[in-house]
Amino acid sequence: MKVPILCIGNELLSGKTLNTNASWISRKLSDIGCDIVEHLVVPDKKETIIPGLEHLTIKNLGCVIITGGLGPQMMNY
Repeated sequence: MKVPILCIGNELLSGKTLNTNASWISRKLSDIGCDIVEHLVVPDKKETIIPGLEHLTIKNLGCVIITGGLGPQMMNY
């Protein structure tokens, strides 16, 4: 199965936080035979999350993994 991963968080883009969620998820999915086809990181704003999700779902892969909430921000979507 081909699987993209959408990671949400300003802290990931700034480099203040390592994207350990994507790394761990990719490793576990690869272990069971999945092909990770894309990692997409977007800022923690509705205006960027929705287009990011649309970008990944238009590929019709059947599954999109979404992760976020790795930083200290008060507002995580």
